[in-house]
Amino acid sequence: MSNRLLTSKHYKWRRWLFISAVAVQLLVASASIVLMSSVRVVVSGESLWSKGLYVAFSNLHQYADSGAAQDYISFQEALSIPLGVGKAREALDAGQQDTHAMREGLLQGENHPADIDSLLRVLPWFWNMKILQPTIALWRQGDAHVQSIRELGEQIFIRRSSDKPVSPREIAAWHQQIAAIDSTVMPLAKQFSASLGENSRSLGNMLLLVNLLTALVLSILYWLSVQRAIAESIKANSELEVERLRSNVTLAALGDGVLTLDTQQRIRYANPAVSRLLDMPLGRLLGRSVIEVLPFSAEMLQPPGIHQHRDESVHWLTRAEQDSVAVRVSITSLEQDDVHSGSVMVLHDVSQEQNYMRMLAWQQSHDLLTGLDNRAAFEKYLLQAVGKYQASLLHLNLDHFKMINASYGHAAGDEILRQVCQQLRLALRESDVMARVGGDEFAVLLNHCQPHAAMQTAERLRKSVHELNVQWRQHNLHTGVSIGVVHIDPSQNNDPQNLLGMADSACKHAKDSGRNRITVYNPYNRVFQRYQGDMDWVQRLRTSLEEDKFTLYAQTVYPLTPQGKGMDGIHFEVLLRLFDKPGQPLSPAEFIPVAERYDLMTLIDRWVVRNTLKLLKMHLAQGANISTCSINLSGTSLGDSELLEFIRHNILSQGVAAEKLCFEITETSAIASMDSATSMINELRQLGCRFSLDDFGSGMASFKYLQQLPVDYLKIDGSFVRDMLKNPNNFAMVEVINHIGHVMGKQTVAEFVGDQATFEALQAMGIDYAQGYYIAPPVLLDAAFFTQASRPPPQLRPARKNSTPAGIPRT
Repeated sequence: MSNRLLTSKHYKWRRWLFISAVAVQLLVASASIVLMSSVRVVVSGESLWSKGLYVAFSNLHQYADSGAAQDYISFQEALSIPLGVGKAREALDAGQQDTHAMREGLLQGENHPADIDSLLRVLPWFWNMKILQPTIALWRQGDAHVQSIRELGEQIFIRRSSDKPVSPREIAAWHQQIAAIDSTVMPLAKQFSASLGENSRSLGNMLLLVNLLTALVLSILYWLSVQRAIAESIKANSELEVERLRSNVTLAALGDGVLTLDTQQRIRYANPAVSRLLDMPLGRLLGRSVIEVLPFSAEMLQPPGIHQHRDESVHWLTRAEQDSVAVRVSITSLEQDDVHSGSVMVLHDVSQEQNYMRMLAWQQSHDLLTGLDNRAAFEKYLLQAVGKYQASLLHLNLDHFKMINASYGHAAGDEILRQVCQQLRLALRESDVMARVGGDEFAVLLNHCQPHAAMQTAERLRKSVHELNVQWRQHNLHTGVSIGVVHIDPSQNNDPQNLLGMADSACKHAKDSGRNRITVYNPYNRVFQRYQGDMDWVQRLRTSLEEDKFTLYAQTVYPLTPQGKGMDGIHFEVLLRLFDKPGQPLSPAEFIPVAERYDLMTLIDRWVVRNTLKLLKMHLAQGANISTCSINLSGTSLGDSELLEFIRHNILSQGVAAEKLCFEITETSAIASMDSATSMINELRQLGCRFSLDDFGSGMASFKYLQQLPVDYLKIDGSFVRDMLKNPNNFAMVEVINHIGHVMGKQTVAEFVGDQATFEALQAMGIDYAQGYYIAPPVLLDAAFFTQASRPPPQLRPARKNSTPAGIPRT
């Protein structure tokens, strides 16, 4: 351990010594490059200075002859170059490091902007060096003559700008003066260039000597380091052998298969995991081409120059025992001195993962209970058949299945489904497709089947299910099946969804006709047209629920008698409207019957409860004075065991006081589900909710069951109220319901109040509340409704002599 530590220290010392020498060499070389670059820039600047003077002299000669303004401008532009360099030189002479002035001068001298920073860094350091003083002196002399030619140019410009004509004698004098300055400046420029070149060569020789000395020191240090490294290599080789043995042990313990390949792609090493994956002894692997063992590896080994390649695809290997194993492969290229020396291939076993993914893919397209295709998979098969060949589509719905589930439990229902599937499969051909498309619904596609043959198959299916007896815990369970048939003509190109809807309509007709029978879809039959219309409505209702196309309205329930403490707020009933088309509201009478037939009422009730409580929370926060909000619940919802928890959760989550809620249930639905209705009423009344019995009096046994239902309000059926003044029987019925309701401690509500006479008769009779278009029509449940409902309706104010009944706030 101590030897390895000592070797490590020596290696670090040599490494840092080498790095330091290289750093010094790089520093010297960088400084040399910077200095030589600066010298190059200075020499280039001298060339620009000389060229600028030459051009200035030429342009001034032309201006002296022509007097053209453009010649004078050209003269000034050419002269600006030596003038700018002179400004930079003056800033350097000042010794105040005025970099701004130096930068401006060098830019005016047309030095490249990229070179100026290096000049600003270098020139101040070398400006006062003794060796450069003769060169700088020549520069100063040249700048003095630059000023002379500038002044002469200005004199000529002033004379040319005057109104007096210029004589040839004056022009000749000007030429003589220009030539005199030129003859003085140009020798100075040559001397300046020669001196600058001599300085440049001296600096270059000096930098060359420094670089050679640095390189010599670096070479000596490197040679010493190599000698020491050679002395240690033998010791390192022995340690490397130990590490190699340790690596072999590690590879043997890995769970992934590892193969080492040479440049000819032959296997030189394989760990035990490869032998297990391939079910092949190691002796049969070594020396063989990997492409013989793993054919898919040919493409992976082809790309040259790729150091690491990972194939994300999965490859299945068939082993000697005919079972398969899934692997992912990664290949790493081995490089030695930039030369390809082989590859390492790693095989990662992903069999368990792939089997799990296969299972998930199967579950996405199959029914877990029966193993049949599900609806999505069946639609793909149906799409392949449409418009290509004659086929028939069967929709099967088990009879009395829900009753079996309710009576014997879902386990019994599951057993019936499994055995029904077995019977149906026995009656079908291999080419036919069967799927479970609902809880007790199946679909069958009879491929390449003529209508008469399809009807025979349908009858076999019906008969096999009808004759099936399932033994379940000492019970003999029996069911039947109703079948709807749609014959698919290859000349007609129908959508799979439409075909399934047609078959479903035919199946419903079979059920409505007595069950356990077969019905063929006929598009011209009004019954099927109604079914198809119902299917369209079902889709519209589902879409409206998903896209929130329903809208909540409200209608005021007006108090006719003084109200108790805490009941002085607004009392209203929530009504539902459907806006599935812009500007066309639909009343519940148009869609509620369909929703009831196709079990959508529980979803609609939940939507109403959820959104009503959201609106109540918002308007209460805005200051609305609400005493009672009545929400209708359908008869179907009374049997929904989860609705109670849904209502409780929404009341708590929205923070609305339960005392402000009143749920309305119809008399007929309450009597039909007496136990469920009583249980729900008692549970919600414990929270503080109230209940109203809607359409009271419409049933024959109204008064018989009234004592069993713990409701707070009786809502008299509107058919009695609408024409009570014209029909004595209805008038008496209203009086009786009101009297019995009060005797039993319940308040009464009269709906469908359409005129003032009916309103006053109800008030005189002692009815507690009135509701109808005479008082207020249904309007959108928004802030405007609460503002309007907080005041008595205008048509009632004169009749009440500017007074308001108790329970309505004065305005």
